[in-house]
Amino acid sequence: MEINIDRIKSRFDNKVRKEDIVKIYNEFKRINSVLKFNLGLEETIVKYFKCVLNNKKIQSEINQRVMEMEGNRNELKLLRRNEFDLLRMKGKLMDLLYTLDKETLTSLLHMGCVLSEEVSEINLFRFRKERDENNRNYNVLNLDGNVSVSSNVNSWK
Repeated sequence: MEINIDRIKSRFDNKVRKEDIVKIYNEFKRINSVLKFNLGLEETIVKYFKCVLNNKKIQSEINQRVMEMEGNRNELKLLRRNEFDLLRMKGKLMDLLYTLDKETLTSLLHMGCVLSEEVSEINLFRFRKERDENNRNYNVLNLDGNVSVSSNVNSWK
């Protein structure tokens, strides 16, 4: 029994290409020649394409949900950093960050509120400041030019 491809195509509002119908028809015709389909060849092909189109519809819905979820994730990130971004745009964020301790800065970095470059700049500034302060203190202690305050001249003989 031959099937009417145009009738099948019209049942799906031309959402299925004629080539696809012919391809599935040839596969199912071979199966049907070995063991007859209970629904008949044409109805089996129709059911096949209903499932295919339903899967495409479901996939489209999934894609929409995934995009919606991604939008929510972005919104959650923005909720954390919105105020920081406003200060950043005004050029006042670094002034605030310099007043915070290292633990708070690290915590804000891990939460995504501040950028690693900003925290690194502050850490580098503080390191240099501490280094310079230590150098000043060391130079004050060693005004006589000795290697250390308690140098023993006899120990070098």
